[in-house]
Amino acid sequence: MAIHPFDDGNGRIARALGDLALARSEHSHRRFYSLSAQIQRDLENYYAILGRTQRGNLDVTDWLLWFLDALHQSIINADTAIDAALAKASFWRTWHATAMNPARSTCSAGSWTASTEN
Repeated sequence: MAIHPFDDGNGRIARALGDLALARSEHSHRRFYSLSAQIQRDLENYYAILGRTQRGNLDVTDWLLWFLDALHQSIINADTAIDAALAKASFWRTWHATAMNPARSTCSAGSWTASTEN
C-alpha cells in the first residue's frame, strides 16, 4: 500500500516530514545530522527496500532495519564532519599568529579540505 497525494514530490515530502519528526522528538534546537541527506546518498537502496516492502506482504521489518541503519550512518557522517571542522578550527587557532604567505595559507586550507572530505 502506498499513499501518493501529489503527482510529484511525495518521497521528498515524506523525507522532509521524517526529518521534522526526528527534530521534534529530540526537543533540541541543535541538530547536526540529516536523515534525508543520507537517504539521498543511498537512493538506489532506499528505492529497492521501499519497493520490496510495498510489493511484499507488508512486513516492514526489513525496511525498518534499513531505516535505522540509514539513521545511524547519518549520525556517523555528521560526527565525522564535526570532528573535521573542529580539527581545522584547532589548527587555525594554533597557527593564527604565525605569518604565512598566501600560497602556504591556501595550501594549508586545501590540505585540510582534501584530507577531511573522505
